[in-house]
Amino acid sequence: MLNINFRYCSNLTDLSCHLVSKCLKKDFELATLRINFAWCNKVFDSGYQALMNSISGLKQLKLLDLSFWNSSHLTSSIWEGLNSLIRQCPKLEEMYIDFAWCTNIKDLDLCFDIEVFSGSPLKVLSLDFTMTEVGQNTCRMLSKMISSFKELVEVNLKFQTCQHMTDDAACFLIAGFKDHFREEKLQKITIDFQSCSQLGVKSLTEIWEVLKTSPHLPQVSINLKDCHRIRAKRIDFVLNFFSNPSLTIEKK
Repeated sequence: MLNINFRYCSNLTDLSCHLVSKCLKKDFELATLRINFAWCNKVFDSGYQALMNSISGLKQLKLLDLSFWNSSHLTSSIWEGLNSLIRQCPKLEEMYIDFAWCTNIKDLDLCFDIEVFSGSPLKVLSLDFTMTEVGQNTCRMLSKMISSFKELVEVNLKFQTCQHMTDDAACFLIAGFKDHFREEKLQKITIDFQSCSQLGVKSLTEIWEVLKTSPHLPQVSINLKDCHRIRAKRIDFVLNFFSNPSLTIEKK
């Protein structure tokens, strides 16, 4: 296990990241890696990419936890590094990534070969996009990723105050779970849409349609607090339809 905490290291630079990346040798039998870059506002894509490349060489890695909270220069190019990392770490089972308040994470139309994820042993996926500009393109990509990870047991997604999170974006995202509902491996889903002001009835209807066709309903928790375009009566209707303690929908 290796924990590196750079939180509030205001003088951390790309050079620092390059030096750290050289320490993560390919022959390390490292199973757990946690790195905190919160408030590291002098690190740019070059430094992050160097670290991603090094982490991709850790063939024994099972758990990866990266926090980029409020790292203002982190951009959507980080997805390229994560894509490579998932493909090259054959034992990765848990991945926790915090992009919260990284305002340069945009809703780009990124093209990845998602099919390469189908052999991944990933069981836990946790992503926090709070206060970023992700939307329809990102949700379309996430949907394909979730669908391709066949061993998923738990998924946690946070989109609090994402103003580009529309009904269409949410519908793309929910569709990624359809195949998992036909199996019994996926046990827990948590999606936080709090204060996503663009969400409306269409997204709630899609959630209902996907869930009601599922022969296996895992533990599902959806936060719709302060989504003012979705009326409480609609949420009550969905909850009453299922009458299942495995499903919880938070509302105002």
